[in-house]
Amino acid sequence: MNTTKTTDLNKSITLEFHAAFERGDLNECRRLLSPDVRVYNTGTSGVQNREQFLQFGQAFLDAFDNHAIRFTRQVSEGEWVSSWGTYKATHTGNFNGIPATGRTIEIQLCILDRVVNAEIVEHHGVFDTMALMQQLGAIPAPVQ
Repeated sequence: MNTTKTTDLNKSITLEFHAAFERGDLNECRRLLSPDVRVYNTGTSGVQNREQFLQFGQAFLDAFDNHAIRFTRQVSEGEWVSSWGTYKATHTGNFNGIPATGRTIEIQLCILDRVVNAEIVEHHGVFDTMALMQQLGAIPAPVQ
């Protein structure tokens, strides 16, 4: 397989993963993750395995509805795919002790995935936790 086809395939795997999450299809997410995936996410301590990562995702699915992930930039080099965009959802359930507010949140996120043999084997997720907490009213927004 040539390099362009490999990077295009790797990009499509990551987009497929995020589309499955957006639909709430964690079984499809599981299929796209290596059984030995190593996950590093904002708001978690240490490395997560596949099941821990899926539990982390389930917490978002339980607390928010109308999930929309939109990537505005995606760059791939070899096994690595970097995706930059936004996550938008409506807060309809308990999230980290914060009862449902009905508010729509929109935060920036940056994802770095390593894809080998059509599976995500490493995932780094960085998202704007401060903006999330401000939009939920858990902490004050900065004074303008």
